[in-house]
Amino acid sequence: MATHNTWERLGNAVEYLASTQDKLQERLIRAFWAYLSALQVKDFPEELKEKFSKIREEMLKEAPFGAERNIESTIKVMTDEKAEEIAKNIFNLYDKITRNYCTPDEY
Repeated sequence: MATHNTWERLGNAVEYLASTQDKLQERLIRAFWAYLSALQVKDFPEELKEKFSKIREEMLKEAPFGAERNIESTIKVMTDEKAEEIAKNIFNLYDKITRNYCTPDEY
């Protein structure tokens, strides 16, 4: 089930994605490792588990190559359009948790 930690980590990821000027793919790597990698599917409400799982799958899709981690291999081949889609999916997940699972005093 969604916890305050889940909401907070998603919020931090969204803030990072929106507030830095690096290329979107680079922002996704940093947001993922800093905030999202610690989250697990079980941290989400039933209706959102698949959405989070899909984000993780998209971010870790490619096999590691050499000294690279799989996220770095994935980002190397990720199009701008795919990066935008993933960033929007992260925002939408945060929005759904905020609207449906948080009380106003948690905002």
